[in-house]
Amino acid sequence: MQGMKCLGYYFVRPLPRPWWCTLEAENILSVSENGLSDKFPDLMKCVFTNYPKREHYEYARMLGLDEEEFVGFSRLAGDLFNWGELDSYSRFRSLESAEAMLPYLENIGSKIGPKIGMFRLVGLFTDEEIFREYKKDIQNADESRHFTAKKLGCEILGNGAVGDSGLAWDSYIINSLNEELDGLRVDSGTGLIVNDFGRVKEFSEMIRSMGEPVVWNAFKIYEYEKNE
Repeated sequence: MQGMKCLGYYFVRPLPRPWWCTLEAENILSVSENGLSDKFPDLMKCVFTNYPKREHYEYARMLGLDEEEFVGFSRLAGDLFNWGELDSYSRFRSLESAEAMLPYLENIGSKIGPKIGMFRLVGLFTDEEIFREYKKDIQNADESRHFTAKKLGCEILGNGAVGDSGLAWDSYIINSLNEELDGLRVDSGTGLIVNDFGRVKEFSEMIRSMGEPVVWNAFKIYEYEKNE
């Protein structure tokens, strides 16, 4: 990660590749807002009060939390949001804040039968040049000796909204822009790009002004695992 800057951390659960997606991958791992993956926590289902209570109940059931545990979880998520440690797009500002959420993932799926896919803690990184485009809106996230990081791959993202609510990412996949990129190689388990970062930057330039009304940039995705 030398020379790279971190824009934040996410809990992401890969989902099966959508029928319309032409990537040669079984599952998609993405920090975008395009429904390609699930992110945790979903503040609409645990913090924001203008959503149906039924969704809160179903969310608690999916997480395997009883009523008291869900209240504690919702309170923690709300506190992190109010403190600026968690934005409305499920991006954590620090590993420490993300770590505080780990206990609430231990029983996921336990109350709904078959085991469902697990959330993975990832960090979103880019180089200094790209990081400067977002620097006015974020701070470089920190590192922690409690975790070990490994690179999973790269993703091309565009920022669809910047403001007090956080960073909302669009993925190049949503417009099938992968079809414009000769030589693109992806990991079958995550759909992340396995070409080197320099080549991914070139890819992002090749699709400039295509698809969503955003500026496409290259990012690295690292996975964090808790040290024993």
